[in-house]
Formats: sequence, structure tokens, C-alpha cells
Amino acid sequence: MRLLIMIVLLLYPFTGNTADYHPADTNKDWQISLEEFNAYNTAWRQGNEWSDSVNPIPNTYVARGGYLYKKGNCYNEKNANAPMNWDSDRDCDRTVDVEDGCPDDPNKTKLGICGCGQSDDSDRDNDNTPDCIDACPDDPNKIEPGYFGCDKSEDFTLTNTIGMKFVYIKPGTFMMGSPTDEPGRVSNETQHQVTLTKGYYMQTTEVTQGQWKAIMDNNPSISSSCGNNCPVENVSWDDVKEFITALNQKERTDMYRLPTEAEWEYAARAGSTSAFANGGISKTGCDFDTNLNAMGWYCGNADSKIHPVAKKQANAWGLYDMHGNVWEWCQDWYDSYHTNSVTDPGGPPSGSGRVYRGGSYRGYAR
Repeated sequence: MRLLIMIVLLLYPFTGNTADYHPADTNKDWQISLEEFNAYNTAWRQGNEWSDSVNPIPNTYVARGGYLYKKGNCYNEKNANAPMNWDSDRDCDRTVDVEDGCPDDPNKTKLGICGCGQSDDSDRDNDNTPDCIDACPDDPNKIEPGYFGCDKSEDFTLTNTIGMKFVYIKPGTFMMGSPTDEPGRVSNETQHQVTLTKGYYMQTTEVTQGQWKAIMDNNPSISSSCGNNCPVENVSWDDVKEFITALNQKERTDMYRLPTEAEWEYAARAGSTSAFANGGISKTGCDFDTNLNAMGWYCGNADSKIHPVAKKQANAWGLYDMHGNVWEWCQDWYDSYHTNSVTDPGGPPSGSGRVYRGGSYRGYAR
């Protein structure tokens, strides 16, 4: 008999007044079904006024469907599975306090980004981003508000969670391809003007074997004995796309991608107009070329093997190994160069092969 009494008390809590039904209990069966709750909560979420019974249910009232609203406070549902879980919403903004960056502030516009007590109409740094959604509201020098941080100049570098270091490449115009009188050129290097209207970040070195292993948990390199600080090689374009997808997932972003060929050459030239970023070419085969030797690994100095990254001189923009060591994949399908000026080229929509640039430790100086 004691067991029966306990069950009755759980299903029909004693209130002192059997007429005090909660407003959500539309069929007055002293049970709030999921359907009744959803109807009541939907009306509240849409901003409707609270409905109430003549004799409100005490704050301790519990029905079989779950916990009910506590009179005088806003509550919200975190989980629709019975028994329903509830948490407080003190500022009644329809976001539970445990997920609310400003739980007591009814004036905030965007929780956790704007902060508390901020309006959404100010733009103190005049970057056309309201302060409420701007992670750097006072900084006119930021590159990518809300992502790369505040007070960063154009030579800003960043490092991600696995130690990949990136340098900012500002927009600009350059001559892509090579002049007809450059030693070692081939006929498909048609020189043409390219304008890049958007800045981007490029890793200062090739992706290393250690970085690849950190993301993919394997090492496909033939030269694995070279070590974690050597560039990963023996990877297809599709392999690299899988790596980028996994890297984006790990870093919780969608910012990582391969460069276009135009972005790659613009970064490799680093403002130079010569064959190499540090000057002209004097040898086209495996003979010793002073300029190339200073910046890259090729058949004239590499001893037929790859080398750890960043052992040669960086170009003017802080990028290593853009000449030699290993070939580097680009985003584009391969096609002939334009013969006129272009802006932000991305290559053809389809093709039979992808572009790779930069030469390798086994390649000729040209």
C-alpha cells in the first residue's frame, strides 16, 4: 500500500487546490504532455504574453511530462526527451543561461559575440561591421575582423594549433609568366598582367611530414627517414584535399584551401620581376646558380634528396622553399595562360590535370 501511495503522489502532486491547473495543461489532466509543452513553449518563444490560471501552481509543482515554468522567471527547454531538462533564462531572451554569454542583460544583441550591454548600431572603427558582431570594434588595422584578431598589420603572421605558421599576402597586381628573353623559359609561360583583389594567408613552408601525421595519422612520404620537419611528398591532389578537409575540421573553420596558381606565383615572386625572387637565372641545368642556391634546393645542390623546410633563404614576404625541394599543388585545373589582363583568375572549370609549381630537388635550375 505504501508503494501505491508513492506512485499516486508522483503522478498527481498535491497542490492544496485541485482546480489550479497550469496554463499548459490544456486538457486539465494534471500531466503536461510533450505536445502541450511544445504548444505552450512555442507561444512563449514567439513573444506572446504569459497566460496564467486564477490560482497559480506552486513553484514546486512537477508533472509526469517534466518540470514546469517557475512563476516569475523565464525558463527554456534544453532537451525534448522526457524527462525534460530545464534551465533558467533570467533575462528572458530565450537562451538558457548556461549557453548565454550575458545571462542578466536584456539589452545585448548577439550573445557571446557582442558581449553585454552593447548596442548594434555603433561602428567605432568604420569597417562596416557593427560593433556587436565585430571582435575588434576599435581597430581600423585589422585584416579579417572576428577571425584573425585585432591590431594586426599587413605583415601579420599566425600559427594554428599544430604549429603551421602563415603570413599575410596583401592584394596587388603583377606580371605572371616570364619574358620571352628569360633563359630556360618554355612557350607556355605567356606573360600577362594579373590583379588579385583579396589578401590571403599562405603557410611559410611546405606542409611537413609532422604536420601531415598530426592531421591524417599517417605518413605517405617516400623520404620518411628525412624526419618530421621535412616536407610531405608522394601525395596526390586528392590526398591534399582530404588533408585540407581534415585540417578544417580540426581547426573548426573552413578557411584552409589550396592557393590558385596566380596566388602561388604572386607569393613566390614576392614583388620581384626576375626569374628567382632574389634575382636572375644564370644556369638552366644542374650547374651552380648563385641566386637559386641561396633560395632553393635543385639538382645542383640537393644531393638527390629532399631537405628539411626553411633551410634556405626566405623571399621578401617570408616564404621558404618556393624554388625547389618539392613540387607544390595549386587549386587550378591546368590550362593555357591568358593573353590579356585578368582579375582573380581561378583556372578553368574542368580539365584533365591540376597545376603544380615550384620545382623539386631533382629538377633543373630552369
